[in-house]
Amino acid sequence: MRRFFNVISLLLVLGAVIFLWLAYQSHLPFDKAKGENRALKEVAIQSQNNQEDPMERNINFSALKKINPDIIGWIYIPNTSIDYPVLKGDQYLYRNFKGGKSRTGSLFTFTDTSEDFSEIHTCIFGHNMNVNQMFGELKEYRNMDFAQSHSFVYLYTPMKTCCYEVFSVFDCWKTDPVFNCHQDKNSDSYKQLVQDMISSSVFIMNMKKAELIWEKQTLTLATCSNYTRTAKRFTVNAVEIKTVYHNFR
Repeated sequence: MRRFFNVISLLLVLGAVIFLWLAYQSHLPFDKAKGENRALKEVAIQSQNNQEDPMERNINFSALKKINPDIIGWIYIPNTSIDYPVLKGDQYLYRNFKGGKSRTGSLFTFTDTSEDFSEIHTCIFGHNMNVNQMFGELKEYRNMDFAQSHSFVYLYTPMKTCCYEVFSVFDCWKTDPVFNCHQDKNSDSYKQLVQDMISSSVFIMNMKKAELIWEKQTLTLATCSNYTRTAKRFTVNAVEIKTVYHNFR
């Protein structure tokens, strides 16, 4: 009997060891991605003073373009983990900023997005990671207190720095009109898009009047509504409130 229990104990220990090893192996890609992105930030962000005005943040796009010409921007939401390059093309859903295969992927735009983000409405996509990498932290915007205390989104390009203010958050299907980025400024279709973003929001933000938003560029950040494969998307929508233009960096 004692031998039987010794065998059972050994099997339980072996099972626990195997489980921990598999858990460690499954987490390795996320640790690797985190390390790579940390190293990239050291190259890209020339000034990392936490007290610095985000509008004054200096992103070294000359260095980034040498790493990958598809890097067309950088997105930053203060006091969150969202501080990443933005790449052009949906091939980066499962590719890192260097173009290599990656489970975490990158933050990316549609393939036909202009490199200067000049469209009146732009979408940026990323995985919903339970470790809060990529757009994993977007889910926190379902909480109104979090949304109000993290309401500013900064988008950097070689030509400009833009500050956006969040005004709408909601779940939708991946076929929702919010992902239509072929709109003309002040057109009826764009006005309707903005109105839909406002009316679909899960709570009321301290938003500007709709007619003022219609005159500004809007930005949609999108991720899957949960961690499994799904056709539903969670969106955080923001309106441009300040833009500073500068020389190529």
